[in-house]
Amino acid sequence: MRFRASLLVTSLALLALLPSSALAQVELDGTFIDYLGIGADGTMLNARDHSMRYSESGAEPFTCDAWYPDDQVSTFSIEGFGVGLGGFFSGTNGARRFFDVNTVQATEASGRHVTWAGFIDAGILGGGGLRVAHDWTYEPDDRVVVQTITLRNPTSVTVRDIYYLTHGDPDIGDCSIGSSNDTLNDVVRQASADGSSLAIAGTIAAASHRVFLGMGTFSAFSRARFSPGIEDTDAQNAFDDPLDPNGARGDRGMSLAFHPADLAPGASVAFQVYYVWGTSVDEVTTRFDAAPCLAATADGTACRVAGVAGTCRARGCCTGCFDGTACRAGGTVAACGTAGGTCVSCADTNVCTDDACTAGTCARTNNTASCDDGSFCTSGDTCAAGSCGAGARATCDDG
Repeated sequence: MRFRASLLVTSLALLALLPSSALAQVELDGTFIDYLGIGADGTMLNARDHSMRYSESGAEPFTCDAWYPDDQVSTFSIEGFGVGLGGFFSGTNGARRFFDVNTVQATEASGRHVTWAGFIDAGILGGGGLRVAHDWTYEPDDRVVVQTITLRNPTSVTVRDIYYLTHGDPDIGDCSIGSSNDTLNDVVRQASADGSSLAIAGTIAAASHRVFLGMGTFSAFSRARFSPGIEDTDAQNAFDDPLDPNGARGDRGMSLAFHPADLAPGASVAFQVYYVWGTSVDEVTTRFDAAPCLAATADGTACRVAGVAGTCRARGCCTGCFDGTACRAGGTVAACGTAGGTCVSCADTNVCTDDACTAGTCARTNNTASCDDGSFCTSGDTCAAGSCGAGARATCDDG
């Protein structure tokens, strides 16, 4: 990163002056994703050395901390150019040694969200700069953490050549479930070809539990990459050279790089990063596809999982029938929809009809299911013509 030496010296001096409260930890906790830790510098690693850890069952053993066990690498980098005044700027926060982006809103938790905001500009070198805001969220039973990044130009000149990079070194198998910081590393998708970008790192075969962590986005101006080493701070290079190990083993950092359009004065752009956990590449990929349905505003919007079209319902991508509460597989259920559509009025509470919904229209077909006509003196009652017909007479004894 340009100007790194002088920035590092200045940053270390400033760090020494920070009050202890500036390093206080901020965390959310959950069932499967045990915790989410965010640091005072806007990165996913707090003063307790917590970023994320995961268990598929929600019980021990959990993975190692996502970014902590080895070299504590969780960073983000920004660069841009202020048009007119010749102001190039770049900087990185994280890894306990980069502090180039100034905090303007301290890290804080509110409900199930953690937020932070900072600002970086060209300083005495010229004009232009960017304000960056981070928002992380997940619900207690989620297996996905969603981060929204917003870049805004608060200056009076257009900012062009913008690049943003988020990066971490996944050491998820270097603890109780294994003894290696190596992972199996694969770029599964690139937005340039697939419409989304997704990098996945998984524990090696020797680990007692196979766990995989994906870092993905549906942004069209993104690239996924694994760096040659554990660190990656050059945002433009990461975007221009999206390295893919194709599943090879190694201790490598994983990144998502973004190259949004120029920002005029007052303009902003937002994009999401999804941190997705699972027990296989396929499971992580499926959960990634459904991740946009986690948004509060997503209900009723189109989605696709494993190539199958569906509708976002109840914070998931429903490709079967939605009964008003849960998504059910198949096309005929007591109260159902089709491809995530809903028609809960199909439920007539009559056990002698099979209720179905096709293209939003209810249909009922008589069946011959077992039923109970309410009489103690009959047995083997069976549905007929949509009603419960009496079975054979039973022996009654009034005592």
